Amino acid sequence: EQPTSLLDRNEQPSMGNGCFYFAGKGREGRDRDILDDDSHALPLRTPPPSLPRSNLPSATATPTAAGAGVSATSTTPNAPTEPEQPLQAPKSTSVTSASFTSSAMVESRSRMSTCLRTAWTELQTNNPQLLEERELQRALELSLLDCALVPSGSNKSKNRQGKAAPNPVEILGLSTATSTSVENVRRAYRKRSLETHPDKGGNPDDFALVAWAYRTLLAKAMHQQRPSDAASSISASSTASTLFTTGASTKTLKTTAHWDEALKAHKDLVAELFADSHAQNEAVAKQHRVLKCLRLYHQEAGSSNLNEKQERIQNSCFYLSLAVSYLSGIGALMTDSFDGDDSEVGDESYRQFLQTADQGLIGQTALQLKRTIEGAVLQAHPEWAAAGLVGEEVQAFSDFLVYQLQSETSLLRDCAVAIFDETSGFVDVYKAAGYSDTNLTDPSQDWVERAHTLTLRYTPGHYQPLLPKNTQNNTRPSLKEILQTLDLENVFYVVTDGDS
Repeated sequence: EQPTSLLDRNEQPSMGNGCFYFAGKGREGRDRDILDDDSHALPLRTPPPSLPRSNLPSATATPTAAGAGVSATSTTPNAPTEPEQPLQAPKSTSVTSASFTSSAMVESRSRMSTCLRTAWTELQTNNPQLLEERELQRALELSLLDCALVPSGSNKSKNRQGKAAPNPVEILGLSTATSTSVENVRRAYRKRSLETHPDKGGNPDDFALVAWAYRTLLAKAMHQQRPSDAASSISASSTASTLFTTGASTKTLKTTAHWDEALKAHKDLVAELFADSHAQNEAVAKQHRVLKCLRLYHQEAGSSNLNEKQERIQNSCFYLSLAVSYLSGIGALMTDSFDGDDSEVGDESYRQFLQTADQGLIGQTALQLKRTIEGAVLQAHPEWAAAGLVGEEVQAFSDFLVYQLQSETSLLRDCAVAIFDETSGFVDVYKAAGYSDTNLTDPSQDWVERAHTLTLRYTPGHYQPLLPKNTQNNTRPSLKEILQTLDLENVFYVVTDGDS
């Protein structure tokens, strides 16, 4: 006789045809349990489906062993029977059938729960790779979803469909004419940041929009106040508005294997150059001279930030340093442009508030960088999440920049990042596909190159932004100036170019 349930098999767990079979007590052991316990008095087989009325044989209900339920016996159609009477189901049978249905459902759920738990244990023991692949896939999906950066309340899609993209001029309460002045933009931001900052009772999403509008209009106003060549200049506003716009590119995208090979060659070169400790110390001294010539000094940007759920996350120094260098370059930090003689911002309490507003802007920008950069990394190497190389509180490294050099949605798509490694004296340069340094003789291009050249310092386990002491004098070096100074001091460096 074939087993009628999963518990009828007295064998080790096996898997076939998509079903799992597990060891049980066997029919005899289960029957003894049923006889000993009335609470389990359930038929072991599912009753046969009802037959059509014309073919229905006569049936009588007879009791079986105590606690074994109702047993149905039937006669064949050709056997002699009593005169035909209207068929009526005994009341006891109806009650028992209803009880059987309810009890069978409970037993079915219990068996299913046991089956699932045992299957999960078996998978963890015998096929952990499958579980790991599914978990990695889910982690990648969540990371890519975070890259959307849609303001809260976007689930009300019906109300948002058909609406135009946010207008930065309207968000700051300016007109088209007044939005061309850098001073007007900064003044409007001070007012709107007071109204929307979370520390003042505002909404975090509204403050994020105000910060985005400020970066967008400020970059555009600074660009318009300088002589410009419309045919050759880079659109600064397109870089600042990455949160809500994306671009299309006709460039040929490099494969993951290409960037992996570039990264490996870079690491091998560093290891070969600095195998000698004496050479390493000399390289560090040369690097210090370069920073002194460029007038760059390290500042502290911190290492903790808040995620979308306002939860504190650690080991974010890399993204915070990138955010500080980027925002300082486009003049988006209010404390950089603070004027003590200005009657509007002359008192110390308001200056402290501006510092708080800057911290909120830096944190929001750093989180955006984290999501886009790590999303690109996981898309190329989803297995790195399980290996602990990428995560919410995992220390990021400059190598991650390799995988987003050709990204059209990255905030750094028009930037070059120079990272001065103080442990080796080496300098890593990552040049995005949108960065251009071919027209430095054009004044409109010169400030763009300087603003979009980011500089960071790396010490063991920590990153810091490298900034000029006086950011108002626009003394940030361009990438071309950095490379020329490195060549003069014979400092080793590698340029990873997303446009090559």
